[in-house]
Amino acid sequence: MIRIVIVAAVLLALGGWLLRSPPKPAANGAQVEIYLATYCPESRRAKAYLDEQGIDYVEYDVEKDLDRRKEFYARGGQGIPLLFVRGEAMHGFDVQTFERLLNTR
Repeated sequence: MIRIVIVAAVLLALGGWLLRSPPKPAANGAQVEIYLATYCPESRRAKAYLDEQGIDYVEYDVEKDLDRRKEFYARGGQGIPLLFVRGEAMHGFDVQTFERLLNTR
């Protein structure tokens, strides 16, 4: 009985994190997904780089879309931007790291 109560308490403390459905796949088959907010300079820099390089990406605005914000946290988000490059998480934006992830495989 005590174990059940402990397990239930842990699940509640995690806010249902273990019960959340997996994130939706990227819309247009893009290899890059970016969680951002318009007020964030680093988010704007990452987005500008993607645009300049002609890289297809899917943009999720965690400031305006509550479902995407929940998804952001479920996928390990702690700060923005959070990019997924070919499924690999990238916290923040660094051109060299981004290019390595994009060109790996």
